[in-house]
Amino acid sequence: LIRQNESNFRNPKATPCRVFQFSNSGQYFCYCDSVRTVLVESTTGKEILNVELPRTQQILFSPKDRLMATFEPYAVYGGTHLTTLIAQKHVILNAHFISESFFHLFSLISIFECRNSWKIQWTDDEVYSIRLCGSEILVHKYNAFGELEVIITQI
Repeated sequence: LIRQNESNFRNPKATPCRVFQFSNSGQYFCYCDSVRTVLVESTTGKEILNVELPRTQQILFSPKDRLMATFEPYAVYGGTHLTTLIAQKHVILNAHFISESFFHLFSLISIFECRNSWKIQWTDDEVYSIRLCGSEILVHKYNAFGELEVIITQI
């Protein structure tokens, strides 16, 4: 990994690495240093994406590396008193999808399940993706995570 600018790299003792992952082809490398989630090109070290996602715990790449998905633990922020909790409850979106074509976050969803069941699975051509949600399998087409193609229930 070639470092173009040493000032971009943080002291690892001050910001420990939470997770890192190479893409399937090895073209990209992604890591979270407890402050930000960063995607770099493996051969040049060029920083492609730098987003403030300090709680990223898992990183996935689609089969052709066109998409990257990150997962953070589910959290709800708000007051502790019942009336303020209802009025000010703020759910943090904990699954983020990043498109290779523009290197930006294009879809955010909230996944309540534990971290082992959130993982998206893609077909080899990346047309369909599926994920487990409770006792249902959700099928999405063309990575439109806001729309469902099929729901398989009672599994």
